Amino acid sequence: MGMFDTIIFPRPIKCTVCGKEQTSTQTKQFEKLMIHYEVGDVLPGSLITGIIEETFFCTHESLKKQEIPSSTQSVYMAIWHNILIDVADIYEDADRKVRSFGTGDLYLLYQNLYMKRNHFRAKSNKVINWCKEYAEYLSLSLEERETYGEKGFPTWTHSLVLHYIEKESPLKEFLQDVEDQEDFNDLFF
Repeated sequence: MGMFDTIIFPRPIKCTVCGKEQTSTQTKQFEKLMIHYEVGDVLPGSLITGIIEETFFCTHESLKKQEIPSSTQSVYMAIWHNILIDVADIYEDADRKVRSFGTGDLYLLYQNLYMKRNHFRAKSNKVINWCKEYAEYLSLSLEERETYGEKGFPTWTHSLVLHYIEKESPLKEFLQDVEDQEDFNDLFF
């Protein structure tokens, strides 16, 4: 089979046979280095503007009782100046996207990616700070742990550590809560 890259769909594409939602496909169109590409990523190679057809494979697991054989279905990668701008299940939709895409769309695309990056950074900084504070808490003696956070005004990390300290798996539950936070502003409490 060899190496491949993965194209992540911006929205799920349903299999036309069983209705299962697919979220990605593999391709050998690019560098074949097991890289994941999403909308907004710059694709390697010569300057491309147009549509590349690819397929995804579906085993139709939900229809196993009917023994329908596995099948492939085409998807179309819309590319503008080597930037992946969309993945569609209908050729005409991908073609329309390429033909109508312009610098204004590029600005909006990268504005969304910028916000996504900032959201990721906020989450990772929150996790790093909490882990440092939690490690400090674990290094304290039993007597020091009893007075943890009582000296002066506790920082938000002190408060977060205290909130999760009694849980069965503090780090796991903290990470799950951080992952579940959708609103960027919720990351700063």
